[in-house]
Amino acid sequence: MVYDTYVDDGFTGLSFQRPSFMRMMDDIEDGNVNCVIVKDLSRFGRDYIETGRYLERYFPDNDVRFIAITDNIDSMKQSYDILLPIKNIFNEQYARDISKKVHASMKTKQKAGEFIGAFASYGYRKSPTDKNKLVIDDYAANVVRRIFQMYISGYGKIRIAGVLNKEGIECPSEYKKLNGENYCNSHKLESTSYWTYSTVNRILKNEMYIGNMVQGRKTQRMKGRQRSVDKEDWIIVEHTHESIIDPETWQKAQELLKRRTRELDLHSNVSVFAGFLKCGDCGRSLVKKRRKPRPWKRHHPLLLRYLCEVRQRVLYTSRNPLFHP
Repeated sequence: MVYDTYVDDGFTGLSFQRPSFMRMMDDIEDGNVNCVIVKDLSRFGRDYIETGRYLERYFPDNDVRFIAITDNIDSMKQSYDILLPIKNIFNEQYARDISKKVHASMKTKQKAGEFIGAFASYGYRKSPTDKNKLVIDDYAANVVRRIFQMYISGYGKIRIAGVLNKEGIECPSEYKKLNGENYCNSHKLESTSYWTYSTVNRILKNEMYIGNMVQGRKTQRMKGRQRSVDKEDWIIVEHTHESIIDPETWQKAQELLKRRTRELDLHSNVSVFAGFLKCGDCGRSLVKKRRKPRPWKRHHPLLLRYLCEVRQRVLYTSRNPLFHP
């Protein structure tokens, strides 16, 4: 009797963290599945180490029969022959070769100034006639212009975020969802839909807004996590699309960013509560703020405040002069 069919369309065989595959493993653990049938070994997985672990360790230990039809493999009728690991290696090498060709093709397009991202930067959208070109999204572009104008007028990044939140303007991730895009921001908490310091900061530093195509900021090894690329190695092609910010405004903003930036010391004077205190409303980490003592008072201990930068509310205070988190 067939218990279920497990299909992972659109997921690489190099990863075993596929939704349907993990569901199958849960069914095996629950005792609902005792035989796995695939067309061939490559349909099961292309990571030869993990594939071998499942076939030679996990399935036998859990009394699961494995059948690969076109490879003529049936674990009940005969033990795996010496060619099995070789076949797995060839399957993985094939995936590696395809990956290299795809990356080479993408880099060629990037160097030609073609947009290859899944989602355009806030303020732009993909051209309806050419997905490799960007056109201005008027509503979002006006918000971007306003952010730059507020910043060069003296507004801080937290204050800008507060203004936009107070006016009910959707943050970039929420705006993309409202436009029907299946966008997921890995830096954003699921329970929040607010503008934050980091969102404003990224917009102010994004060279896309002066008409330059900036790509290749991150890279990913096969079966590895994404990692940031040094700025000198980014692929930047000038004047590929219409600009939102004029050169003068951009230059003023960049000068202010350099002037207002200070180096953070992340190794000393770290609060014992770092990473533990979080806002009960939005779930973001609280930020430590210090208030200067008032000299006209007889007792003026150092006041520490823990602030939620999104909610703009003080969540915790300490007036104990011996308390130094």
